[in-house]
Amino acid sequence: MGTFQRRAIPPTTSRATSPATPPPTGTAYGCRERLRFAAGELAKARDCVADLEARLARLTAIIGDADAAHVVLQEAIAADGGVALEAYGSGRAPDQPIAELVGAKETTAKAASAAKDALPGVEDMLNKARAEVVRLESVKFDDVVRYLKSRAGDEHKIYLRAFNELCKSYENLCGIAVALSATGHADMMTSGLPLPIQSPGFNMSTGPSHGPSEKITMSYMAAEAKVAKSTATWMQARERLMQDADADLDDLIG
Repeated sequence: MGTFQRRAIPPTTSRATSPATPPPTGTAYGCRERLRFAAGELAKARDCVADLEARLARLTAIIGDADAAHVVLQEAIAADGGVALEAYGSGRAPDQPIAELVGAKETTAKAASAAKDALPGVEDMLNKARAEVVRLESVKFDDVVRYLKSRAGDEHKIYLRAFNELCKSYENLCGIAVALSATGHADMMTSGLPLPIQSPGFNMSTGPSHGPSEKITMSYMAAEAKVAKSTATWMQARERLMQDADADLDDLIG
């Protein structure tokens, strides 16, 4: 039969990105809690972005009001050639519309100056908050995958049991084939030697996988001792039948 050997299943790797101090994983419950945590952190980050966008809008409006007040004042000056402004400057028009325009220009200019000073800081915080939202969206997505993988565990166990049963049956059939072909009759195998059994594997680690570790192949080579045991059993059954056509084989092959 040649040499039989068992091939180990290649190890898997995983990639996991998570928010600070998340709950532990390992069970479906832990993965669900981790997902809830990520969703909560993402909601906070989005609220922060909304608040900073509102701040930025207010500062931008203040600067826009100052620009508008300046334009209105300039239009008023141009309309009468500066007559009203000259009167205001000499103290002869304290209650005229020009006085209100000049006051609006001065007040909004001061506010705009302060707003311009604050604007870069708010823009920087907003950019960082938006980047954090993007990061947490990725974290939440990964935690969704973690949770679904944890729920898929039972199905994966069924798959592994089926693979193990296949390997066991294959070893038994290899032994039967050897027993039946020992006298040159009824060869059951298309190959003189057992071939490795291969089946697609699955990365069931708690982290999502995005690379070669997803291309797992479970491989198994029939164990020589198990094949030999099966061969001996069926050869014994053959010998019984050779001696007695009505021999009971239930204790051997059922």
